[in-house]
Amino acid sequence: MYTPKNKIIVFDTDEKMRIAKELKNVNVDVIEAGFPVSSQGDWTAVNAIAAEISGPVIAGLSMARDDNIDAAGTALAPAIRRGKGRIHTFIATSQIHLEKKLRKSREEVQELAGNAVRRARAFTPDVEFSTEDFGRSDVAYVAEVVLTAIQEGATTLNLPDTVGYLTPREMYVKTRQLIHAVGRAAEQRGIPIEHVVFSAHCHNDLGNATAHTCEAIRAGCRQVEGTFNGIGERAGNTALEEVIANIHERGKYVRNPFTGRRDPFYGLDVSHISRSAIGAASDAIYRAIEQQRPMNKAIVGRNAFAHEAGIHVHGVILDTNTYEWMSPEEYGVESRITLGPRTGIHGIMHRCRALGFAIIPAEQRVIADRFIHATEGWKLSDDAHIVQAIMGAEAIPEAYVLNDFSIVEKGTGANACLKLTVQGKMHECVADAAGGIDAFCRALQRVIPYAFDIKEYASYAVTPGAAALGKETVIIANNGFTTVGANTQSSVLRGSAYAIMQAVNRMQYVVDHAPKDLNTKSVL
Repeated sequence: MYTPKNKIIVFDTDEKMRIAKELKNVNVDVIEAGFPVSSQGDWTAVNAIAAEISGPVIAGLSMARDDNIDAAGTALAPAIRRGKGRIHTFIATSQIHLEKKLRKSREEVQELAGNAVRRARAFTPDVEFSTEDFGRSDVAYVAEVVLTAIQEGATTLNLPDTVGYLTPREMYVKTRQLIHAVGRAAEQRGIPIEHVVFSAHCHNDLGNATAHTCEAIRAGCRQVEGTFNGIGERAGNTALEEVIANIHERGKYVRNPFTGRRDPFYGLDVSHISRSAIGAASDAIYRAIEQQRPMNKAIVGRNAFAHEAGIHVHGVILDTNTYEWMSPEEYGVESRITLGPRTGIHGIMHRCRALGFAIIPAEQRVIADRFIHATEGWKLSDDAHIVQAIMGAEAIPEAYVLNDFSIVEKGTGANACLKLTVQGKMHECVADAAGGIDAFCRALQRVIPYAFDIKEYASYAVTPGAAALGKETVIIANNGFTTVGANTQSSVLRGSAYAIMQAVNRMQYVVDHAPKDLNTKSVL
């Protein structure tokens, strides 16, 4: 019979070469580098990853066809030579796929599965076989196909809910039924399967991919397939960071110290995963697919460890474990208190103290009310709002007035020329850089007395069509302070320039009024 092992194998299916090193840093067990037969570019990418990335097993995907398998085998040759190459071949097993897509009988598909594994074994002893659309397949039939694949040499058997059809409970029951059916049949026929690993590969069509994968683990799967950030076809794949966190956070003890009972993941092992590298890998993947990190995404979302509501902020200030029972640093991300109208007096005073201000108790409510008033109509708040509330100012003065500017981008470089009014005097400053926004910032740095970095930048279309208006938002940082700027224009560069100017003026206001040594300063 199949005996579950404790180690959970983490298998990343993202195929972009530029993040392969990040995946290696996370120490995933397997990187599926691509689908070599799909194009010359994909074959080249898989071959390059197979040659350059040591450590993880490098896998190539292939349908159960000779040309697919041959392409994968040749692309993976460098990894196969060092014993780290895997061919992952698949064929659909659901009745709808057999009838409508493959147009083949069950017997024909079972034969194709065996032939595919046999051919893949000619290239490498590490062969994975997937029963596509397992979620809608007949368990008894899949068990026969899986046994055929095992007999031909497959060592990893993948059970995908390809269209995210099942409920989590159904995923558990169906996976467990399949594993037991294979085990019973193998025992009766004298087929050794102790070396076989069952795998889960789930899609997120109903938002259940992580739950499905966790239930498959409970049912006996010991390989997790997915992607960091949950990117993938349609609604995406299982988000690996979520599964890793589930297993780690709920698996720290063999028994639950509070109830004495065994919890779902207690005793399972993902200790080989470098969790602190997950944040960097997540950022690299979002950059590679040209997307912003979403606000509300578990583990790696911008708000995953952010606290704004007054009750939550008060609790976190007293003890982080009140609302932050996981450590964000363990996953390479940051905890933060975000300020807004819902923050409440405790969060506002906490930020006042962090900026170096000592506020007497009698004035705390006054400043909190001023802050709420100052942030009305703002999507984001910043340190300038705090200082504005402390100083009792109705508006933040414009220390730097942008009269005119030009940004010229040619080839691989850009030039920016700015005309500014500072304290009644006109200044002209010029700078070169690789890009227009960078050149604009470099030119601006020639005039302002402090250095700043763009911490976050976002550009969104707020109206449709070719003449769409775009909203550019920037957050800049300087010496522990952060300020925000936003502007709406039909030109991205113009919108970015004015957003940066707003953030810079707000930063100047903070720099002018915050305690210079960042120690406490009583202002009332």
